[in-house]
Amino acid sequence: PLISIYTVILYVYFAKILITQTWPRGIVSNLVLWYAVLCAAVIFFLTPILEEKPIAKLFRVWFPRLLIPILAMMFVSIGKRINQYGFTENRYYVVLLGIWILFVMIYFVLSKTLRNIFLPLSLSLFVFISVYGPLSAFNISSMSQNSRLTALLEKNNMIQDGLVIPSAKVSKTDKEDI
Repeated sequence: PLISIYTVILYVYFAKILITQTWPRGIVSNLVLWYAVLCAAVIFFLTPILEEKPIAKLFRVWFPRLLIPILAMMFVSIGKRINQYGFTENRYYVVLLGIWILFVMIYFVLSKTLRNIFLPLSLSLFVFISVYGPLSAFNISSMSQNSRLTALLEKNNMIQDGLVIPSAKVSKTDKEDI
């Protein structure tokens, strides 16, 4: 019941956001992400009793479908932040966890019989990707922030022969961003 009530609250809040076209700063991801993880865990733990309890089966069938539009709002919100400020490690993890939750919810929608091994294995794969290799959180955020800094320096004609040259003609906003 609490998850259902929170779902209704999120839908009403997101309707308000869409109607007013006023996006809050940095709150939508937190409202959605931990709630979605909790819901995936609930479905995971409900799997053994799906046949015994009709309400559990109803929740397992319908809830992933209700969560996908909420995840879409989260992706739009975090996309706006990334577009403004680039990837940071925190934003990377929000996106990666959001992708995993979306992947899991699609699995719940499409799968006739759930295999509980799917969630831990897929989460392990996503954690591995986030820590090692070229798609790790550190590499992605480092590349993003470096390219953002380079673009700001080039915009203000502050790079010559690969060196940073000070300039007095930089706007206050660009100074803060640099």
